Amino acid sequence: MDFTEAEYKRAKERWVSDLSGGSITEINVLAVVLLASYLLWTLLANRSFLLPTTATATTFFQEYLLLTLPILLAMTIAANHLIPFSVALLSASALISVLSAPAPTKETKEPNTSDDAKPAPNQVKNHKPFLSAYRAVMMLMTCASILAVDFPIFPRRFAKVETFGTSLMDLGVGTFVFSSGIVASRAYLRKSAEQTSLPKQLLSAVRSSLPAIILGFARFALTKGVDYQEHVSEYGAHWNFFFTLGFLPPFVTLLAALRPSRVPFGVLGIIVGSAYQFTLYHGLQHYILEHPRVDVVSANKEGICSFVGYLAIFLLGLDAGSYLLQPVASERSRSDSHTLMSQAATFWSLFGLWSYAIAGGGEKTGFEVSRRMVWSLSFLGTRVPNVTHTHPPSLLFLGQPPLHLLGRRL
Repeated sequence: MDFTEAEYKRAKERWVSDLSGGSITEINVLAVVLLASYLLWTLLANRSFLLPTTATATTFFQEYLLLTLPILLAMTIAANHLIPFSVALLSASALISVLSAPAPTKETKEPNTSDDAKPAPNQVKNHKPFLSAYRAVMMLMTCASILAVDFPIFPRRFAKVETFGTSLMDLGVGTFVFSSGIVASRAYLRKSAEQTSLPKQLLSAVRSSLPAIILGFARFALTKGVDYQEHVSEYGAHWNFFFTLGFLPPFVTLLAALRPSRVPFGVLGIIVGSAYQFTLYHGLQHYILEHPRVDVVSANKEGICSFVGYLAIFLLGLDAGSYLLQPVASERSRSDSHTLMSQAATFWSLFGLWSYAIAGGGEKTGFEVSRRMVWSLSFLGTRVPNVTHTHPPSLLFLGQPPLHLLGRRL
């Protein structure tokens, strides 16, 4: 059957439209596959089963085989067999852990052991392997989803939901903003400590936003220029995710300057999210879903309105980063670490129960998840617990993360 260019474009748009997503449980099981593959790679590396990092091509192949390929399989041909897939990876990890011992570590002496060369007690290594691994896996999943979503091998339940529901790709945009907040926390905390004037802070924020804004205009021009298929209900007629990322720094800088010094970013994020939730209940939701596109603002109503929800997520990411990336004294006792772990486990357990309550009774309670509006309270209740599934590696994996797949480390 022959299609005209216009018909072919409409067919591709229908392929990614009017989807309802899948279950949060399935997304969580897929996250277990990713953690299991990372666990397998770490055990193999710690037990010297992998070739040394000097063998560049071979190392790249090893990391692709153990880290990238499981992601691709879990999102495509193994999507209907996630539990057996994760069990197989975990079983392989268990066998390696039982049948082999970690390779001995080589202790190296510092060339200069004078008092002047010794680091200060509060100077510790800020590199977080689990955070680097989390961001790398998120980026790999994002790239794979974008490339695969146009093909039948990518399950439709993983593609972006039209209005209400949850999916793997919807999880990606929220976690991308959340992780951006985590890694940006150092800069914002440093700005607060330096007490730089607000105009200078805003100027710096605008400068940091320019690359994303330029990419946003470039994407808009290219998609219009080649008549690429568009899903208008996602962000609007002209808006795209690069604009959302680009406008975040100036708004966060302004809110950070106006907030009282003792108010955490997390509280600020909850306030912004709750205010946005209130406006959704009192007419904004109807405007986003039903109002015709008659001007520039209404033509981009999804992107403009959802920006507030992403702003709340970014602020929560900043708050999480202030804990994850702060300098920690090397003398911290094991009991303090255990206390912190127990508190975190209690908090995320309660938060997880709330998220599943939302997922199970969203239609009755009015807390249905919506990426299109970034319905803040329900979005955070179902997305943030998924992010925490990447945190256990910080407790299990103390070695270096993969070299070739991670890029810049944190």
